[in-house]
Amino acid sequence: MQILKLSFENINSLKGAWTIDFQAPDFRSGIFAIVGPTGSGKTTILDAICLALYGHTPRIGSITQNSNEVMSRGCDSCRSSLEFQTLSGRYRATWTQKKQRNFDRSGKYGQVVSTMEKFEDGRWIPVTEGSKVTSKKQEVQKIIGLSFDQFRRSVMLSQGEFAAFLKSKPNEKAQTLEQITGTQIYSLLSSKVYELAEQKKQLFADMQREVELIPVLDDTVVLTKREQLNGLTEKATVLESRINRIEKESHWVREGRELRTQYIKVKAELERLKESQEEFFQKEKIARKAECAQSILSTFNKLSDKKKILEEARKEKSASENDLIEAKNSLGAAEVNFNKAEEALNKESLQKLEKFTLFSKTEALDAEISPLLESTRRAQEETSKLEKDAAADKNRLFSLKKDIQTLEANLRKQISVKNQDLKGEFLYQRKDELRDDKNIAETVSSALEDAEEKEIKAAETVQLREKEAEILKIRKEKIASEIEAEEETLKEAKIRLNEILDGKTTDELRQEELSYSGQIPGLEAVKSSLKAVRTQKEAIGRLEAQMKSDLVELASWSIRKEGYEKEIRSSTLRQEELEALVQINELTKVRAGLRIGEPCPVCGSLEHPYAANLPPEVITAKERLVRVKQELTKLQQNLKEADTSIGVLKDRKTGFEQRLRDARKNLDLTEKELELKCDRAGLAREGEVNEETIAALIIQKQTLLINIKKLIAKEKEADFKVTAAKEKLESRKEDLHRAELAFGNAQTMTESSKSFLAEAKNSKEKARRDHAQFWQKTAEKYSAAATDEEVIAHDAAIFNLWIGEINRYEQLQEECRTMENNLKISKGRLPELLKSVERWEKTAREKSEQAAGLLGQLKKKQLERDRLFGTKSVEWERKAYERQLTQLTELKDETCETLSKARSIHAAAAQKITIAEKRVEEAEKNLYLAQTDWANALIKEKFESEEAWKTAILDSQAISALRKEIVDFQAQCRSALDRYSEAEKKLAEKEAQKLTDKPIEVLEAEKRECNAEKERLLEEKGELQKELKTDEEARNKRAEKGKELKKLKHQVAVWERLNTLVGSSSGDKYRRYVQSLVLLTLLKNANAELTKLRSRYRLVKGKEEMEIKVIDLDLAEQERPTDNLSGGETFIVSLALALGLAQMASNNVRIDSLFLDEGFGTLDDDALEKALNALSSLNAQGKTVGLISHVDQIKERIPNKIIVKRSAQPGVSRLEGAGVKPIWK
Repeated sequence: MQILKLSFENINSLKGAWTIDFQAPDFRSGIFAIVGPTGSGKTTILDAICLALYGHTPRIGSITQNSNEVMSRGCDSCRSSLEFQTLSGRYRATWTQKKQRNFDRSGKYGQVVSTMEKFEDGRWIPVTEGSKVTSKKQEVQKIIGLSFDQFRRSVMLSQGEFAAFLKSKPNEKAQTLEQITGTQIYSLLSSKVYELAEQKKQLFADMQREVELIPVLDDTVVLTKREQLNGLTEKATVLESRINRIEKESHWVREGRELRTQYIKVKAELERLKESQEEFFQKEKIARKAECAQSILSTFNKLSDKKKILEEARKEKSASENDLIEAKNSLGAAEVNFNKAEEALNKESLQKLEKFTLFSKTEALDAEISPLLESTRRAQEETSKLEKDAAADKNRLFSLKKDIQTLEANLRKQISVKNQDLKGEFLYQRKDELRDDKNIAETVSSALEDAEEKEIKAAETVQLREKEAEILKIRKEKIASEIEAEEETLKEAKIRLNEILDGKTTDELRQEELSYSGQIPGLEAVKSSLKAVRTQKEAIGRLEAQMKSDLVELASWSIRKEGYEKEIRSSTLRQEELEALVQINELTKVRAGLRIGEPCPVCGSLEHPYAANLPPEVITAKERLVRVKQELTKLQQNLKEADTSIGVLKDRKTGFEQRLRDARKNLDLTEKELELKCDRAGLAREGEVNEETIAALIIQKQTLLINIKKLIAKEKEADFKVTAAKEKLESRKEDLHRAELAFGNAQTMTESSKSFLAEAKNSKEKARRDHAQFWQKTAEKYSAAATDEEVIAHDAAIFNLWIGEINRYEQLQEECRTMENNLKISKGRLPELLKSVERWEKTAREKSEQAAGLLGQLKKKQLERDRLFGTKSVEWERKAYERQLTQLTELKDETCETLSKARSIHAAAAQKITIAEKRVEEAEKNLYLAQTDWANALIKEKFESEEAWKTAILDSQAISALRKEIVDFQAQCRSALDRYSEAEKKLAEKEAQKLTDKPIEVLEAEKRECNAEKERLLEEKGELQKELKTDEEARNKRAEKGKELKKLKHQVAVWERLNTLVGSSSGDKYRRYVQSLVLLTLLKNANAELTKLRSRYRLVKGKEEMEIKVIDLDLAEQERPTDNLSGGETFIVSLALALGLAQMASNNVRIDSLFLDEGFGTLDDDALEKALNALSSLNAQGKTVGLISHVDQIKERIPNKIIVKRSAQPGVSRLEGAGVKPIWK
């Protein structure tokens, strides 16, 4: 982390807004000083940095709404903003707080606003959400990599905290080193290695158990099932061919039925069209008549048009006569209006000169009145303003006198309060000394607390070590007893395994399992074949019974068919006789023309006995013919039904015979297959082999197989227990060895902890003596300000109370000075305000007199104007008169134009009536000619009258519709004839194929039987395929798992070895090792810096964890604790450690800015020179160091300085020097 720019406002004594740019050229040397008098506010710069980042300071702590000790006195807000650079980018942290509006009454401050921003793409982008302090602290620690305590111990070594890292607890040292050097990863690595090693071991055990539990079939069983699958496939192929043949025959029968239905339908449609032929003959006549009427429609339309033209001509003539009368009336009125307008214009022209003279005189008076009116108004306004200003100054004068009296009273009161605050005055005179004593008090109190805490910690550690040793001893004894129990468990597991095997080997048990597994599928196959034989015999019996029933029905239909044929022949003869009689009855006209002695044109006979009267049988022949036709149709339908039924029954008979032959053939094959399966299963094909005996035998074999499998499972479980017991026994022996080692280490650590406890007690006693001596001196020094109870309490917080007293006393002084200045300023303003009031009053009187004179002149001119023209506006009156003249002129012109138009309209109306009379005469002549043409057209097209023509006329759309109906009817007739011929031809071709005689019902029944058999075969085939596929998948899975298990075994060995080296559940093993290395590296770097600073000392690692010792080379390399170092020695050692830490920055934390607050006053000249040279050398590493001190040699040695100076105002300082600007950036 490198600090780039600090901007702050109203922090402690640095009142106002300030900016320090650490990128300025003055800071390129890498080292600078912050100098100034004691108590001037040098450390305030460090407070501003801490406020911007963490929201509190090392000296004061957190800022809340109830307490803010950093805000400058007399200010309403304070602020701090810090720009810094890390490895991840450039950031800006800001902290702000303001007083609430009612602060004087509530004493409350506003909410703290704390934000973090990152500079990207040329602008600042917020990193934190909102302005919460908590989220800001987390983000700062994430970006910088340091908490507040770690920051002030490694970046900002402030007063009293310079030796914080050196004196910090072991855990605090470890955390700081981890954060700065980025070694946290090693703790994570240690715990992660332990976790992964345990996971791999568990994964190996689970996978090994999973492989053993994967079931697979025996090879003999697999071979048998594959043979069964091939047999089922062959049967399914034969059955599929038979189903295809049945589907083809069914398709042929259905198509034949559809073609016959289509043939009958087309024939019926043709008969219907013949019956509709007469209706369309009548429509043809209507269409021809309508077309004739349509041909003379134009002549009729011409006649209608001529009638309309005559009617319009007559209407136009009547309208023209009316227009002529109106034109005469309009002409008379226009002449009267023109004469009136001309007379009015001539009259007004005579008065024009007189009125314009009056307008000119009035305008001259108005020109004199206007400036007088404006001058009078301005004079009155100025008089009013001057009077108001005079009154305002009088009020200010009164208020100022009153304020002076109040200030004098308040000043006397405030001086009295200040003089009475003797305690505040006493403390104010010693304020710089008191601040130093406060830091010392906090230091000695902290040292005592640390010593007491170390003693408690050491005592707890001794107890913990002793307890751990006792626990490890008990654990060691427990593991030893557990080993004896595991040995007994292993012995029992071996006995149980021998009992399960009962003298047999594992291979013998598996051989018996394979034998029974191979026998059961053969018995299942025999059982399936026995069931198939029984099913086929039952099907043959059903077919034979159905065939007998169909033969009886076929004989019945044959007898009925012969009866139908005889009745049809008889009815056909009767139909022919009746048709001849009907024909005789229909020759009415021919009979009427017969004459006695003349031959008949039909038969040639000269005698005509039925010419006049017919016999009764001829008259009723037509009705009887209809009945005979109906009976004949019914008989033909019955005959057709009989033929159909006989054909269906014959087809079914043929189908049944074929099915019987196929069924008997299949039965023979199934019986042969049964014999073959019995031989394979080792069974004699005799009477005792039936489904019941085979089922019982299968159950027996399956029971034996299940018992053997259970026995094998028990053997596996027992063997697994033996193996597990062996592994567990070995594991417990290893645990016993580790427990013995741990117990030895625990005893060693207990002795070490007791030694550390004794040292801690000595350190506590020394800190207690230092603490008592300091408070004794404090009681003597501040006896005038402190009570006995406050001194006896030994509480460093009393210094904060005394500082508060000092602040209050300073505030009283400041308030008194402010009141004196305000009183002096107010008294100085009093004479000037009196003169101002007199000037305003005099000027107001002069302006009032001037306004009165102007007002008299104005009234005289206004009276003269009123007598001449009144209050009317000259401009408005002139414009009104000009508009009147213009209107009279325009009225004359309009009436003249109207008169001219009226004369033109009258002449046009007279001409229009002449034209209308000619058009009426011509229209009457044309109508006569059109009536003649219409009469001739009716005669030509043979219409008796116009009414007959109107009856026949149709519009073009109706005629087109009739023609379309006729054309469509003719097209339907042709289409029906074509479809009839096509249907008849297709039916003949389809019947000629003759694929089968079976009806569709028989074919569908056969297909259902075949499909049922096919489904059964496919089901058996699917079950076999599923079993084989499951077995294949299980074998593949076992092989794959075996490969994975082999790889995993190698991984388990690798992780177990790594776990032995660095792994632990808590991560301590590897972390402690790495931290010891990091501490050694730190000590190496610190010793290199220490050599430059003081060659007397060397730092080494102590026996305790993270303990640092000092080797004193001047005292025969004696090892000393760091607590025994003097103030100057402690500063030198701490500085060396700080420089060493700065060199150990990792990728997580990099320290490029370092601040050292005081501490140089304890060094002699030689040590100070060496320290400054060491700090200057850090510039080569890209680091910047800031030194805060009042030591003169530092001021002279370092040219680049930030100077803190006290201002004239008490308690307020200002900044000057390198990078400082007194403005807010």
